[in-house]
Amino acid sequence: MADATTFGGQAGLFLLMLFLAGTSAAQNCGGTERWGPKDGTDPQAPNIDLTNITPDAVTDLVTIRQPQLPSDNTTRIVPDETHVYRVQARLAKWKHESDGDYHLVLTDDTLNYTDESAHPPVPPTGHSFIGEVPDPSCFSGSDGSFGSQTPFADDIISARQMIDRRFPNADQSGAWNDGAGAQVEITGIGFFDRPHKQTGRAPNNIEIHPILSIGFLNQPTPAASPTPTPTPQPSPTGDQWEYQMISAANATDLLNQANTQGTQGWELAGVVVDTSRPDKYVGFLKRKKQ
Repeated sequence: MADATTFGGQAGLFLLMLFLAGTSAAQNCGGTERWGPKDGTDPQAPNIDLTNITPDAVTDLVTIRQPQLPSDNTTRIVPDETHVYRVQARLAKWKHESDGDYHLVLTDDTLNYTDESAHPPVPPTGHSFIGEVPDPSCFSGSDGSFGSQTPFADDIISARQMIDRRFPNADQSGAWNDGAGAQVEITGIGFFDRPHKQTGRAPNNIEIHPILSIGFLNQPTPAASPTPTPTPQPSPTGDQWEYQMISAANATDLLNQANTQGTQGWELAGVVVDTSRPDKYVGFLKRKKQ
């Protein structure tokens, strides 16, 4: 492998190392079981009318008839899982799960929720259900087979950002974060999971998955932190740079190409993964005009 200087300096090599580490992590996130309907990468998702919203109370949601689950991981239950629900509830607690999703335990005003792993266990109470916000970087699932395109992407990102702003100091390790019973209004797609002792599950195993929006009621929405104004630094202007793109089927081949270009003064400016193309590893190079 060429040394750091042939890769456009240590910063360029460090950037690729970070990318490779991030790629490895991304391949380990997401899940498999019914993953298509969970984040909208299934074939039926584009047909869902997001403007046709059904308002529902917690007690009504958790008593909907539970259908038989499909045997595969991409079939959406029609019509049950094509409904968009809007529910006002209480956020008891939430956590960042190993598959990347934010798992929200939502209840009615009783704040009673299912906890079958507790001692003693609390069976389904009829007062709680689960809401999930997928990780936008994990749409393709743990084996990468579910594709990266979902009509819900923008809304999922927005809902995720809302939770991050509300809980800026949240534990992201998988431990529970206290929701303090905050009043919320969530909107999202109905989804039926199989029971596996998940905290908060409804008696009929319905979830709002994915959550497309979440509002915190009777509380001011925290403003995003202002971005500090950087101290101006002298740098080459846009017309002093030239750019090129390289691509490869795997990260090792991309690295080899970048090293070769580095001998000609090219620096790695960024790397993305585009799963819609066979040469999915795409690198962007720049150098000062010769």
